[in-house]
Amino acid sequence: SGELQGMVSRGYPDIGQTIYLVDSNYRTVAQGWSRSDGTGPLDIYNERFSGTVRRTGDYSSDSVAIQAAIDAMVDFRGDTLYFTPGAYSIATALVVDVPDARWVGSPVARPTSARASITAAVAAAIGLTAAADRMEIAFLRFVPLTASHMFAIAAAANNLHFHHFFYDADGIAANVATQMVLAAGAMNNSAFTDFVFHTDAAQGPLIELDGLVEALEISRFLNFHQAGTLAVSLLQVDD
Repeated sequence: SGELQGMVSRGYPDIGQTIYLVDSNYRTVAQGWSRSDGTGPLDIYNERFSGTVRRTGDYSSDSVAIQAAIDAMVDFRGDTLYFTPGAYSIATALVVDVPDARWVGSPVARPTSARASITAAVAAAIGLTAAADRMEIAFLRFVPLTASHMFAIAAAANNLHFHHFFYDADGIAANVATQMVLAAGAMNNSAFTDFVFHTDAAQGPLIELDGLVEALEISRFLNFHQAGTLAVSLLQVDD
Protein backbone atom coordinates (compact mmCIF):
# COMPACT_ATOMS: atom_id res chain seq x y z
CA SER A 1 0.00 0.00 0.00
CA GLY A 2 2.90 2.36 0.69
CA GLU A 3 4.24 1.79 -2.81
CA LEU A 4 0.82 2.52 -4.28
CA GLN A 5 0.45 5.73 -2.29
CA GLY A 6 3.94 6.78 -3.39
CA MET A 7 3.05 6.21 -7.03
CA VAL A 8 -0.08 8.31 -6.69
CA SER A 9 1.65 11.18 -4.90
CA ARG A 10 4.60 11.27 -7.31
CA GLY A 11 3.20 10.49 -10.69
CA TYR A 12 -0.45 11.47 -10.93
CA PRO A 13 -2.19 14.85 -10.90
CA ASP A 14 -4.78 15.55 -8.23
CA ILE A 15 -8.02 15.44 -10.19
CA GLY A 16 -11.66 14.96 -9.36
CA GLN A 17 -13.49 15.36 -6.08
CA THR A 18 -13.34 13.00 -3.13
CA ILE A 19 -16.64 12.20 -1.43
CA TYR A 20 -16.25 10.66 2.02
CA LEU A 21 -18.84 8.17 3.17
CA VAL A 22 -19.06 7.85 6.94
CA ASP A 23 -20.61 4.97 8.86
CA SER A 24 -23.24 6.32 11.26
CA ASN A 25 -21.92 3.96 13.94
CA TYR A 26 -18.41 5.40 13.74
CA ARG A 27 -16.79 4.77 17.12
CA THR A 28 -18.44 6.74 19.95
CA VAL A 29 -19.57 10.30 20.52
CA ALA A 30 -16.43 11.00 22.52
CA GLN A 31 -14.31 9.66 19.66
CA GLY A 32 -16.62 11.07 17.01
CA TRP A 33 -16.05 11.77 13.35
CA SER A 34 -16.10 15.49 14.06
CA ARG A 35 -15.21 17.05 17.40
CA SER A 36 -15.60 20.52 18.82
CA ASP A 37 -11.86 20.80 19.41
CA GLY A 38 -11.15 20.04 15.73
CA THR A 39 -9.31 16.77 16.34
CA GLY A 40 -11.81 14.32 14.82
CA PRO A 41 -11.00 12.41 11.59
CA LEU A 42 -13.38 14.62 9.60
CA ASP A 43 -11.75 17.78 10.94
CA ILE A 44 -8.31 16.52 9.94
CA TYR A 45 -9.57 15.53 6.49
CA ASN A 46 -11.10 18.96 6.00
CA GLU A 47 -7.72 20.54 6.70
CA ARG A 48 -6.09 18.43 3.99
CA PHE A 49 -8.75 17.98 1.32
CA SER A 50 -11.84 19.57 -0.12
CA GLY A 51 -14.55 16.96 -0.45
CA THR A 52 -18.19 16.30 0.22
CA VAL A 53 -19.04 14.13 3.23
CA ARG A 54 -22.04 11.80 3.20
CA ARG A 55 -22.77 10.57 6.70
CA THR A 56 -25.10 7.58 6.60
CA GLY A 57 -26.77 8.67 9.83
CA ASP A 58 -28.14 11.69 7.96
CA TYR A 59 -30.11 9.43 5.60
CA SER A 60 -32.69 6.71 6.05
CA SER A 61 -30.17 4.03 5.14
CA ASP A 62 -26.65 3.42 3.88
CA SER A 63 -28.14 2.84 0.42
CA VAL A 64 -29.57 6.36 0.26
CA ALA A 65 -26.28 7.89 1.37
CA ILE A 66 -24.28 5.91 -1.20
CA GLN A 67 -26.74 6.73 -3.99
CA ALA A 68 -26.60 10.41 -3.04
CA ALA A 69 -22.82 10.27 -3.32
CA ILE A 70 -23.05 8.57 -6.74
CA ASP A 71 -25.50 11.23 -7.94
CA ALA A 72 -23.12 13.98 -6.77
CA MET A 73 -20.24 12.62 -8.86
CA VAL A 74 -19.45 14.27 -12.19
CA ASP A 75 -19.00 12.24 -15.37
CA PHE A 76 -15.42 11.80 -16.62
CA ARG A 77 -13.93 13.85 -13.78
CA GLY A 78 -12.43 10.89 -11.95
CA ASP A 79 -14.33 11.45 -8.71
CA THR A 80 -13.65 9.13 -5.77
CA LEU A 81 -16.15 7.68 -3.32
CA TYR A 82 -14.04 6.95 -0.25
CA PHE A 83 -15.53 4.50 2.25
CA THR A 84 -14.18 5.43 5.65
CA PRO A 85 -13.71 2.48 8.05
CA GLY A 86 -17.05 0.96 8.97
CA ALA A 87 -19.78 -1.53 8.07
CA TYR A 88 -22.21 -0.54 5.31
CA SER A 89 -25.34 -2.37 4.16
CA ILE A 90 -27.11 -1.98 0.82
CA ALA A 91 -30.84 -2.60 1.26
CA THR A 92 -31.98 -0.81 -1.92
CA ALA A 93 -30.27 -1.57 -5.22
CA LEU A 94 -27.84 1.15 -6.33
CA VAL A 95 -27.59 2.57 -9.84
CA VAL A 96 -24.02 3.41 -10.86
CA ASP A 97 -24.01 5.56 -13.98
CA VAL A 98 -20.84 7.64 -13.71
CA PRO A 99 -17.88 7.03 -16.03
CA ASP A 100 -14.36 7.16 -14.53
CA ALA A 101 -15.63 6.80 -10.94
CA ARG A 102 -13.54 5.22 -8.17
CA TRP A 103 -14.81 3.38 -5.09
CA VAL A 104 -12.03 2.81 -2.59
CA GLY A 105 -11.41 2.04 1.05
CA SER A 106 -8.25 2.68 3.03
CA PRO A 107 -5.23 1.11 1.28
CA VAL A 108 -4.16 -2.04 3.13
CA ALA A 109 -1.34 -4.50 2.63
CA ARG A 110 -3.70 -7.48 2.25
CA PRO A 111 -7.26 -7.57 0.87
CA THR A 112 -8.49 -9.48 3.94
CA SER A 113 -7.59 -6.46 6.08
CA ALA A 114 -10.07 -4.18 4.31
CA ARG A 115 -11.39 -1.65 6.82
CA ALA A 116 -14.69 -0.91 5.07
CA SER A 117 -17.23 -3.70 4.62
CA ILE A 118 -20.22 -3.60 2.24
CA THR A 119 -22.97 -6.17 2.76
CA ALA A 120 -25.68 -6.89 0.20
CA ALA A 121 -29.15 -6.94 1.80
CA VAL A 122 -30.96 -6.89 -1.54
CA ALA A 123 -30.59 -8.81 -4.79
CA ALA A 124 -28.33 -7.28 -7.46
CA ALA A 125 -27.24 -4.69 -4.91
CA ILE A 126 -24.86 -2.69 -7.13
CA GLY A 127 -26.03 -2.16 -10.69
CA LEU A 128 -23.55 -0.81 -13.25
CA THR A 129 -25.16 0.80 -16.27
CA ALA A 130 -23.55 1.20 -19.69
CA ALA A 131 -22.30 4.61 -18.53
CA ALA A 132 -20.09 3.15 -15.80
CA ASP A 133 -17.04 2.61 -18.01
CA ARG A 134 -13.55 2.64 -16.45
CA MET A 135 -14.84 2.26 -12.90
CA GLU A 136 -12.25 1.29 -10.30
CA ILE A 137 -13.07 -0.60 -7.08
CA ALA A 138 -10.40 -1.35 -4.49
CA PHE A 139 -9.61 -2.05 -0.81
CA LEU A 140 -13.17 -3.05 0.13
CA ARG A 141 -14.75 -6.16 1.68
CA PHE A 142 -17.93 -7.47 0.02
CA VAL A 143 -20.41 -9.80 1.74
CA PRO A 144 -23.01 -11.33 -0.62
CA LEU A 145 -26.69 -12.11 -0.18
CA THR A 146 -27.66 -15.77 -0.49
CA ALA A 147 -28.97 -16.73 -3.95
CA SER A 148 -28.05 -13.46 -5.65
CA HIS A 149 -25.18 -11.67 -7.33
CA MET A 150 -23.77 -8.52 -5.75
CA PHE A 151 -22.73 -6.64 -8.90
CA ALA A 152 -25.14 -6.58 -11.84
CA ILE A 153 -23.73 -5.50 -15.20
CA ALA A 154 -26.78 -5.46 -17.40
CA ALA A 155 -25.29 -3.57 -20.34
CA ALA A 156 -21.82 -2.84 -21.69
CA ALA A 157 -19.77 -1.45 -18.80
CA ASN A 158 -16.20 -1.78 -20.07
CA ASN A 159 -12.63 -1.20 -18.87
CA LEU A 160 -13.46 -1.94 -15.23
CA HIS A 161 -10.77 -2.63 -12.65
CA PHE A 162 -11.51 -4.50 -9.42
CA HIS A 163 -8.39 -4.95 -7.31
CA HIS A 164 -7.24 -5.61 -3.74
CA PHE A 165 -10.78 -6.56 -2.67
CA PHE A 166 -12.04 -9.25 -0.28
CA TYR A 167 -15.14 -11.23 -1.29
CA ASP A 168 -16.22 -12.84 1.96
CA ALA A 169 -18.86 -15.57 1.61
CA ASP A 170 -17.76 -17.34 4.79
CA GLY A 171 -20.93 -18.18 6.72
CA ILE A 172 -23.28 -17.55 3.78
CA ALA A 173 -25.76 -20.40 3.20
CA ALA A 174 -24.89 -22.65 0.26
CA ASN A 175 -26.57 -21.69 -3.00
CA VAL A 176 -25.27 -21.96 -6.56
CA ALA A 177 -26.84 -18.58 -7.36
CA THR A 178 -24.69 -16.75 -4.80
CA GLN A 179 -21.94 -14.89 -6.65
CA MET A 180 -20.12 -11.59 -6.84
CA VAL A 181 -20.57 -10.48 -10.45
CA LEU A 182 -23.13 -11.34 -13.11
CA ALA A 183 -22.33 -9.73 -16.46
CA ALA A 184 -25.34 -10.00 -18.74
CA GLY A 185 -23.74 -7.47 -21.07
CA ALA A 186 -20.21 -6.75 -22.19
CA MET A 187 -17.40 -6.16 -19.70
CA ASN A 188 -14.58 -5.79 -22.23
CA ASN A 189 -10.97 -5.02 -21.31
CA SER A 190 -11.73 -5.38 -17.61
CA ALA A 191 -9.57 -6.83 -14.86
CA PHE A 192 -9.96 -8.52 -11.47
CA THR A 193 -6.56 -8.61 -9.80
CA ASP A 194 -4.93 -9.11 -6.39
CA PHE A 195 -7.97 -10.34 -4.48
CA VAL A 196 -9.08 -12.97 -1.99
CA PHE A 197 -12.39 -14.83 -1.80
CA HIS A 198 -13.42 -17.00 1.14
CA THR A 199 -16.09 -19.69 0.97
CA ASP A 200 -17.19 -22.42 3.36
CA ALA A 201 -20.09 -23.90 1.38
CA ALA A 202 -21.04 -24.71 -2.19
CA GLN A 203 -21.63 -21.36 -3.90
CA GLY A 204 -21.94 -20.13 -7.45
CA PRO A 205 -19.06 -18.74 -9.49
CA LEU A 206 -17.33 -15.57 -8.40
CA ILE A 207 -17.92 -14.15 -11.90
CA GLU A 208 -20.57 -15.28 -14.39
CA LEU A 209 -20.52 -14.11 -18.01
CA ASP A 210 -23.85 -14.29 -19.82
CA GLY A 211 -22.88 -11.78 -22.51
CA LEU A 212 -20.01 -11.58 -24.96
CA VAL A 213 -16.92 -10.41 -23.08
CA GLU A 214 -13.53 -9.75 -24.65
CA ALA A 215 -10.08 -9.43 -23.04
CA LEU A 216 -11.00 -10.21 -19.43
CA GLU A 217 -8.11 -10.53 -16.97
CA ILE A 218 -8.38 -12.48 -13.71
CA SER A 219 -5.04 -12.73 -11.95
CA ARG A 220 -3.21 -12.94 -8.62
CA PHE A 221 -5.97 -14.28 -6.38
CA LEU A 222 -6.51 -16.70 -3.51
CA ASN A 223 -9.58 -18.82 -2.68
CA PHE A 224 -9.83 -20.05 0.89
CA HIS A 225 -12.40 -22.82 1.23
CA GLN A 226 -13.38 -24.86 4.27
CA ALA A 227 -15.96 -27.38 5.40
CA GLY A 228 -17.78 -29.60 2.98
CA THR A 229 -17.69 -30.25 -0.73
CA LEU A 230 -15.87 -27.68 -2.80
CA ALA A 231 -18.35 -26.66 -5.48
CA VAL A 232 -17.06 -23.17 -6.07
CA SER A 233 -15.67 -21.76 -9.31
CA LEU A 234 -13.84 -18.63 -10.30
CA LEU A 235 -15.49 -18.09 -13.67
CA GLN A 236 -18.56 -19.41 -15.48
CA VAL A 237 -19.18 -18.61 -19.15
CA ASP A 238 -22.73 -19.18 -20.35
CA ASP A 239 -22.77 -17.28 -23.65
